[in-house]
Amino acid sequence: MNDNFWEDFWDELKKLYENEDGNTKDYEWEQPILVKVLEKINEELKDTYDFIKPIGRGGAGIVIRLKDKRLNFDRALKIPRPKKEIKELIDSFRSEIKYLNKVRHENIIGIHTLGAVKVPDVTSSYPYFVMDYIEGVKDI
Repeated sequence: MNDNFWEDFWDELKKLYENEDGNTKDYEWEQPILVKVLEKINEELKDTYDFIKPIGRGGAGIVIRLKDKRLNFDRALKIPRPKKEIKELIDSFRSEIKYLNKVRHENIIGIHTLGAVKVPDVTSSYPYFVMDYIEGVKDI
């Protein structure tokens, strides 16, 4: 990662919020928490994955493109958005992880890494998963 990586990363994520919402109000509220979350996740994954760029933001989650250092494949990191109802989002996210981890089908994206990080100011562990990256997927 270059010296300006995180500055560029946050600019790109801010643009995703602005494109989705027409403003950056939610980004301004969520970004300080996302900084803490992604610092912890990056620390856990740094030996295996490089962060490339944010690629999607939906109502409940954010998706970030990663590069698998060992296999030289692109992957996607998904985390819940840190909204005010974070407990419900984290519970919903954990349910998604359980479901995706059990189901095997050619049309379902595979999960490669599951984890959770402890973040200051967030009461429960913050879950994440790394999944296959598929070019052009828009459903977050």
